[in-house]
Amino acid sequence: MILLPLVQQRSLFKALVDKSAFESLRQSARILDLIGRIWDIDSLPSTDARFKTMRGDIQQHYINNTDWNEEYLFSEILGIYRNIDKFQKVIELVPSDEFQDDERLIEILVQLINSYLIPHNQRLVAKRQQDFTIYEVKNSKAVDEVIPSNTIPFFVERDSNKQGVHETPSIFPSFVLAADSWDDFGVSSLFRLFYYHDESESLQIGKVKIITCTTNEEEPRTITKNYLSDSFTELDNDFCSLGQSSKYYQTIKQNFPDSYRSVLWALKDCAIFTDIEDQFEQDYSFKRSLLRENEAERLLRDAKFIVEGIEVQNREHFTYHFQTPFSEDETLLEVSFNSKAILPSRLFAVVGKNGVGKTQMISNLPIDLSQKKQELFEPQLPLFSKIISVSTSLYDNCKYPEKSNDFNYEYIGLTVKEGGNRRIITSDEINFKLQEACKFINAKGRTRSLRDILTKILSSAVIDSLFRESGKKYKLDINSLTDVRQKLSSGESTLVYLLTCIVSTLRYDTLLLFDEPETHLHPNAITTLISALYKLLEEFDSYAIVMTHSPLVIREVKSNHVCIMERFENKSVIRKVQQETLGANISILTDEIFGNKDIPQYYREIISKLADNGKTEDDIIQAISTDNTPLPIGLQIFIKSIFQRNEESEILP
Repeated sequence: MILLPLVQQRSLFKALVDKSAFESLRQSARILDLIGRIWDIDSLPSTDARFKTMRGDIQQHYINNTDWNEEYLFSEILGIYRNIDKFQKVIELVPSDEFQDDERLIEILVQLINSYLIPHNQRLVAKRQQDFTIYEVKNSKAVDEVIPSNTIPFFVERDSNKQGVHETPSIFPSFVLAADSWDDFGVSSLFRLFYYHDESESLQIGKVKIITCTTNEEEPRTITKNYLSDSFTELDNDFCSLGQSSKYYQTIKQNFPDSYRSVLWALKDCAIFTDIEDQFEQDYSFKRSLLRENEAERLLRDAKFIVEGIEVQNREHFTYHFQTPFSEDETLLEVSFNSKAILPSRLFAVVGKNGVGKTQMISNLPIDLSQKKQELFEPQLPLFSKIISVSTSLYDNCKYPEKSNDFNYEYIGLTVKEGGNRRIITSDEINFKLQEACKFINAKGRTRSLRDILTKILSSAVIDSLFRESGKKYKLDINSLTDVRQKLSSGESTLVYLLTCIVSTLRYDTLLLFDEPETHLHPNAITTLISALYKLLEEFDSYAIVMTHSPLVIREVKSNHVCIMERFENKSVIRKVQQETLGANISILTDEIFGNKDIPQYYREIISKLADNGKTEDDIIQAISTDNTPLPIGLQIFIKSIFQRNEESEILP
């Protein structure tokens, strides 16, 4: 039985409609044959008094006329979402050449359906029946159990060099695995894979790492070529491999379209066959070697899509279904990034007043990801390598998930967990975290990345004291960093701590969840932080969702990657911004987000005059406040916008 949750069933059906899966069926009336295979439309009653059965209904309202669209026909009339077996039958029949004539459309539909099924370890499998190709939803493990055995021999060249130089084999066709002496923290597992169709025709497929299992941690098996036979047609279960580039998998698929899974099974590929990953994920060499490079770690998640010709897009476009404690209905957060645009957008901002549910959403998101709640995401659970939550709040009492073997998670903030609660982090604890982060940054060669970012925050003299130049590289002075932090302002100190920890722990395809970065930061520091985030996200090919109530944040983001979260009694609503936010005027943004038109005109004028007469922001807040009662957030933002506007006017020539 198909395992798609309801929200993904609806998403898949809509995607099929968008790909015109039913268009030719409607025009040729073959839609009646397809539906008749699943529902007894010659016995089901008609909803129209003119017809006896459902067949007449569909002919009149869907084929002859257009008063029924696909969603209404299948959902409201046929009840496709009320019976999972019937939904499965639809997606099995729709791509069949019994109903579709366009071969390219069939390919597109199969890829689309598999993009939803593969995350659930299922897939469409084709088979011939009479004169047609039909499809069945199968469990991936069941499919793998009937993979034909590979018959092409592999020959191992143990004494190759960096270019994979080797002797031409004497048997054709055949593969050659040329060993490379590259060392991954003491593990030597790198090979170059070649294919020989005959003596004169060879193909370099690409780099692959192969490890063999370690049974004794005190004597790890670190040099794979020592454990390989001179030749083989299939590795035994003591081995595990992973291609080191997407081209490796694409080349195998292109050159062995009918037997690519046999070839990859022969090499015991852990990205395609997840049972192998499960067996080796705790092995001594798995993370040291197979996953040492960011690209390889990404391929572990993406290769199964790549070989099926499916473009992995769900990191950049997904919808999260969330329910705030006070809301009666679900709130839908439609996240959209675009890393390939002329102006890449890797940061998505949700802006709104306090109390609308932003913090609850951003703290629940990693929990739901960690628990793999497929029913809360469409089109699928997004594939990120790591989730990092960042908070600048001193009163952060949110619950966060724990890091586990299958969920890479980290919290960076100003509180620490103690017992069942959170408390404010101490200065000594910050210093310890900084020292650990610095060790990692030096070891991973990320010193220049941190230096480039901190240069925007700290003076050149401080930067020179922190980073020692050695040839073309920099070395971070760990002890100097903790000393320097004591001399910085609270805002600068917080920025240095957060950015250093982020740089140390980011990896490709990370999702950074940042809750109200403006808390405790000066407006200039907010701009610096967002600018630094953009640089890091670009460098590490990662993404961020930022929850904020500051227009200073969203004026750094394009409007199509900004949404406004509002609360109406017992409902949370998310809507699009109605104007361009990038570089927009602070006052206009404040009106758009917080409705500052509600601030009485008299007070707007008085506040503006006080600012023009030299009163500080604190002077004005103190004059307006009553018995130290906090001002409404809209009024606070309006006051900030006045001073921001004055600062900008002073800069202009």
